[in-house]
Amino acid sequence: MARYCSNPNQMVDTPRIRSRLTEKHMTLPDLADAIGVSRHTVMNRLANGDWSVLEAYRVCKVLDLDFTAVFFAHPENAGVA
Repeated sequence: MARYCSNPNQMVDTPRIRSRLTEKHMTLPDLADAIGVSRHTVMNRLANGDWSVLEAYRVCKVLDLDFTAVFFAHPENAGVA
């Protein structure tokens, strides 16, 4: 299976995504359908943080999240802070 990142992306605030899923009473298959990917893909993205820009945008739109706050939540982990 191809991986897009050699290491997990530690900048993504995955707990915030999971929390919002719970708040909105959505399951992983619900999110997958809403953003146009498979449940397996969503599980991998949550585990590794290797979201494409389009997927990240769609996640934020569906879950009413701020893109920067979620996908650039920990810039110190990227060495840019």
